[in-house]
Amino acid sequence: MGLAVVSPEAFVHALDGAHSLQLSAYTLGSATQGASRVIAALEAAADRGADVHVRLESNPYDPSGAGGLAQANRDAVGALRAHGVDATLSDDPNAPLHMKAAIVDGTLFLNDRNWPDSGEVTIVTTRDADDVETVRKAFDGEHAVDGHLATWKRRALELEVDTIHYAPPGAVDVETESFGPGIVLDALAARLRAGDPVRLLVAARDLAGNAREAGALRQLAAAGAQVRVADVHDADLDEKLCLVSTGAWLGSANATEGFPETVDWGMRTRVPPVVDALRTRFEQNWNHASAYTAPSATA
Repeated sequence: MGLAVVSPEAFVHALDGAHSLQLSAYTLGSATQGASRVIAALEAAADRGADVHVRLESNPYDPSGAGGLAQANRDAVGALRAHGVDATLSDDPNAPLHMKAAIVDGTLFLNDRNWPDSGEVTIVTTRDADDVETVRKAFDGEHAVDGHLATWKRRALELEVDTIHYAPPGAVDVETESFGPGIVLDALAARLRAGDPVRLLVAARDLAGNAREAGALRQLAAAGAQVRVADVHDADLDEKLCLVSTGAWLGSANATEGFPETVDWGMRTRVPPVVDALRTRFEQNWNHASAYTAPSATA
């Protein structure tokens, strides 16, 4: 089975019939946070005797400062354990868990968001043995890469940069939840200097009050990039992808330089149906976003 895009409903259906599965996420919330069907499917799988392992981040970043996301993960782990799921919290401060991945009866599912079970979500799936093994090693805490798939942030972003750098002259489109100084910014700046059109879409939620991100966006906009910002309440526009004429990159890794050893995933692909689906998603998101207005450098 080659790489393919599937719906959230198809992913939940795979959980419904699973005998063995591993799943990781940065957060996996309550019904109000959009993961109720996924949690219910995990619990049901364990109830019928499936071997179910779930790993969540113990201390997810919470811009509210209230600790609600960490509590939601603790609640999810407690609920899952009550059904016999081997559920744990990752507490390694040097390598937080940001990878949204699942292995279901030998099939790999990768998501750039935290397994919402509805809405416009990009989930890719494959049975490629190398890809499955790469993610299985990541579940065990081992950084791995198989040429086009990596499971830690630094290498995941290097694959995105390779996608930008080695593409022939032409347009480059990038979407990321968070953005800042780093190798992706440098790669986009290089394409702008070469005269290539660049479009960048970021999320308003992470941009708010973030001087480093504002500075990076101001730099690219001044160099000629088109920059748009997704509405702060539009969670459908939190995707991470990159498109060039010859293929695409997608992943769970944001285009920032912090926490380079974070357990994250990033993948390069030239599979036409996958690239076409990502291009459609980007254009939809771009058309729903607003033009970025750069603040003055002294603001």
